[in-house]
Amino acid sequence: MTEAEDRRDSLIAAYQQLESKMPDLQAEVVESENDCERIISAIFAPIVQELVAKARAITAQLDPLKAALLTFLNSDRAPPMSPTDAGEFLAYVKQRKPLEDAKAAAQEFFDDTREFSLPDVTAWSAARRMLRETPFTDISGLSGV
Repeated sequence: MTEAEDRRDSLIAAYQQLESKMPDLQAEVVESENDCERIISAIFAPIVQELVAKARAITAQLDPLKAALLTFLNSDRAPPMSPTDAGEFLAYVKQRKPLEDAKAAAQEFFDDTREFSLPDVTAWSAARRMLRETPFTDISGLSGV
């Protein structure tokens, strides 16, 4: 056997050895990626818990105000009137005129809370990507508050 044939045979053997180890290496890569994602999720968990706690605290402060506004809106309805008594209705409208802007603002408050739009979610995805690339990246801005 010539030196070139020996070299070829050793390269083939090395290739076959690497090829036989490929499934194990691929499994290790997948396991490492899973571990990385689990660690990033563990980093995000306390940030999300803090956001939930802040949201609950704000909601607790907001609930009595919402109840007061809803009570006002529900109480400021025209009383039953005779369909033929235009004078009674005009008097009611005149009595409630000073409240028009306040009532509109209260109603707008509830309209605004129902029309909440989701912010861009790419910040969380970007933070996950940055943590994969640079583990000690500052992600303190994720809380958004």
